Amino acid sequence: MDELLPPLCTLCEYLDPSGAKKCVAFPEGIPPEVWSNQHPHFTPYQGERVVFKRASDVEPDQVAAWQELHAELQVAGVAPGLPQEMQDDLYSDDDGESPPEEASSPQPSY
Repeated sequence: MDELLPPLCTLCEYLDPSGAKKCVAFPEGIPPEVWSNQHPHFTPYQGERVVFKRASDVEPDQVAAWQELHAELQVAGVAPGLPQEMQDDLYSDDDGESPPEEASSPQPSY
């Protein structure tokens, strides 16, 4: 997935500037699940209290574009699900859109 969507970490204030895959939240190394966007670090991961904070040189629309692309990849089955608060942000009332309906498969009758 890295070639489709860069790690959210690359937009974060807390990423180690040396280029190492380390940050304030994960000084021993960012877990593969976080780096690979399987768990976007907008919410705590494994009890960690420090979460994503947009870097000062990153525009808010860059994060919004990342979230939108992640959502599109998720719908296409390429990315895992987004936390509910990200979904809520993507489909706020100001643009008139509503969240996409989730496809439900028919339940077998016994």
